[in-house]
Amino acid sequence: MSHGIDVGRFEGGPYLTKVQAKEMFESVSPASITPEISDGAITVSPGLGTDNTVQIVPSEATTVTLGAGGVMGVPSRVSLVIIQPSSAGFPVTLAGTIKWSGGAAPIISSSAGTTTIINFMTLDGGQTYFGGV
Repeated sequence: MSHGIDVGRFEGGPYLTKVQAKEMFESVSPASITPEISDGAITVSPGLGTDNTVQIVPSEATTVTLGAGGVMGVPSRVSLVIIQPSSAGFPVTLAGTIKWSGGAAPIISSSAGTTTIINFMTLDGGQTYFGGV
């Protein structure tokens, strides 16, 4: 599904610019990209049967809790994008019932200027999440 973007006919070839990508995601779901500046605690919940991307720029040590959302039996996905500021990095921990691919949680970088992307899916309205990179 191209969401109105003619693949191969946009600036620079077969890749989307940041603006084009944002426009594409916003056309799918107006709340699909949610930038957040952390204040120490953030709760992330998926929409109803949708894909959501949440971008976090921590300003201090932060706990991200995966909360209830979605519908029982309908897959809901959340991509968590953690962007460390270029001047400093802060630890980010995850809370909630998460079953990790491979059995272990991925390492979230706290180094300045780094980005960590983690994907989650729930099938039971956010009671349990399956996570991986």
